[in-house]
Amino acid sequence: MTSGELDITIDLLSELDFTTGSLTHEDAKSALHAILLIRNLVDHHASVLVGLCDHLKVAENEGRKLQELLHEWGVAPASASRMIRLGTTPDIDRVHRHTALGTLSAEHADAIVRGLSHIEKRSGEPVTAEERDAHIIALLGHALTWLNFRHFGDRGAVTWGDGCRGGH
Repeated sequence: MTSGELDITIDLLSELDFTTGSLTHEDAKSALHAILLIRNLVDHHASVLVGLCDHLKVAENEGRKLQELLHEWGVAPASASRMIRLGTTPDIDRVHRHTALGTLSAEHADAIVRGLSHIEKRSGEPVTAEERDAHIIALLGHALTWLNFRHFGDRGAVTWGDGCRGGH
């Protein structure tokens, strides 16, 4: 997608106006669903681009940190941290496949990454690729069944304690 195509998309989205009250119940519901799907897709692409900018050292080449660059562009600190985590955490392709479809919000994806990090930090030895994938699948299952994402850290602790490392 070119910069010009993105500009057209930005123009189309900025011209939307739902304040007139002319939408029916079903139209409002469908519009909200579509907008939330777009939001999830935009968050996914933003995180991927943040990862690419990190890899290319875009901010570093300007003598700044990526977080500073995101702040300059109007991204709140918590959102910037989330984008950086999602864009730079290795081996979370399974999570990215869901965010790329718009079926998983950045908040849920970040909770999975933080839950995974919790498991890896609490483990006494390195987590194997197979174990890591199993944990990602379990956390994705919780996210996709709409488990409240504040429980993911707890779920990571339970997963770790229930035997991922011999019941430590």
